[in-house]
Amino acid sequence: MIINKSYLNALVKETTDVLKNMLWLQSHWLMSVIIVYI
Repeated sequence: MIINKSYLNALVKETTDVLKNMLWLQSHWLMSVIIVYI
């Protein structure tokens, strides 16, 4: 159970990190597009 819990925690952390990176890249891309169009 302990191994499964730590594994799940690591998986959740990794997933949230990936999502944060994706969101950051998307917002960065949107900002670039907005700047280009202005």
